[in-house]
Amino acid sequence: KEMAADCYADLPSLIIVEILSYLNVTDRINAASTCKRWRSCFYHPSLWTEVHFKVKQGGRRRSKHLADSCGRFIRDAVISFDSQALYDVRECLRLLQIFSNNVKLQKIELRPSSSQIVWQDPRRDLRNGYICFPRLWYVIKK
Repeated sequence: KEMAADCYADLPSLIIVEILSYLNVTDRINAASTCKRWRSCFYHPSLWTEVHFKVKQGGRRRSKHLADSCGRFIRDAVISFDSQALYDVRECLRLLQIFSNNVKLQKIELRPSSSQIVWQDPRRDLRNGYICFPRLWYVIKK
C-alpha cells in the first residue's frame, strides 16, 4: 500500500494537476489530502479559474481559506450569502476586498438571499476600496 502511495507522489506535477482538473471540489479536497505533493498541486491557478463562494454558517471557514489561497488568481467568482445576516454581509465585503487585488478577475456574480442589502457605513467601505476592481469587465447582481 505504501509503495502505491509513493508512485502517486512521484507523478509529475503537470499530471497531478490534470487529474485534479477532472474532479469536483469535494473530490479535489480528498485527493489533496493524499500527500504534500498533491496538496501543493491542489492550489494550482488553472484549477481555480471559476469559484463559487458560499458564505453561510458552516461554510465560512472553507470560503475564507479558499479566498485567501486562490482569491488573487481566480477569473470568475460567485458569492452566495445571506443579505440579512450582518456577519455574512461583512464576509462578502471581505471577499470583495481580496478580489480587488486580482488583475485577472473578469466577472463577479453576487447572489444575496434577498434583493435588499444593507450595511452600516457604505461610504467608508467604498472609500476603503472594497468595490474597486482593476480590469473588471462586468458585475452581475441577482
